[in-house]
Amino acid sequence: MTELLQHLIPEFDKLRDDEQNAIATRIFPDIEDERAWKIRLEAPTEDHWDRLGEILRPEISIDDRGSAPDGR
Repeated sequence: MTELLQHLIPEFDKLRDDEQNAIATRIFPDIEDERAWKIRLEAPTEDHWDRLGEILRPEISIDDRGSAPDGR
């Protein structure tokens, strides 16, 4: 736990239960969102690789003249 959170916990303890619950209700979605993004970014699936290939394929394809679609 970070130092900042360690300082906040005693402050939360001073709040009424309904106030603590209100804060927790706002924080939990952020934690779940961070966790979901971490999973998405750390574990690409075959579908992710396929979509990346679809995006990049036109950029790296070579036409009949031997140049890329943008003329390079």
